[in-house]
Amino acid sequence: MPLLKPITLAGADARDDRGLRIYPLAAAGLTRETVENLHVLSLSPGATRGNHYHEHAREWILIFSGPARACWWEPGGEEIHALTVAEGEPAFFEISPGTAHSVHNPSDREIFLIAFNDRAGEGTIPTPPLLGPAGEETP
Repeated sequence: MPLLKPITLAGADARDDRGLRIYPLAAAGLTRETVENLHVLSLSPGATRGNHYHEHAREWILIFSGPARACWWEPGGEEIHALTVAEGEPAFFEISPGTAHSVHNPSDREIFLIAFNDRAGEGTIPTPPLLGPAGEETP
């Protein structure tokens, strides 16, 4: 399985004149019995969240509306990978256990995301920053 797997929202989302509706569990093929530690987060302009990994937990992150930049790196690896989320578009992805990850907000407005995993009580293991202050990949 890839370290970070984008999940298509086609068929699990709808947009109308009121805005966007997303069913993330359906898109990921999960049931509510699978989900632990669901939390809603905001990212202030220029902020980065993450820079950690979960030893055994698989994590899902839904970014409601870009722009955003998600980065991931396998501890012990040398390459940092990045996924850019376009302005106004949602993005949903699954992160494999042991994969360091972070999300950066390059915009001048606050953005929101939901994160959840499949293991109750598993904390995070900090990593060096994957992104610099301007959202650039760090060596």
